[in-house]
Amino acid sequence: MLLTSPFVFSQQIRLKGSVTVHNSKYETGKIQYVKDAFVTAPFSKPSGTDDKGTFALEFVGIKPGTA
Repeated sequence: MLLTSPFVFSQQIRLKGSVTVHNSKYETGKIQYVKDAFVTAPFSKPSGTDDKGTFALEFVGIKPGTA
């Protein structure tokens, strides 16, 4: 007996990161985080940064093995 599924499996990936001012630590001695930045990427919902510049993107619908 052979069972098949009509569903195509896809990956869901969560990417976390932070947005900072380039060379801020070198120039000021402190890392400067970017608040309220808009972060986007293909196959993900847009995200905004918080007070510490952190964000999270959820990638959905990506074929297995492509990420």
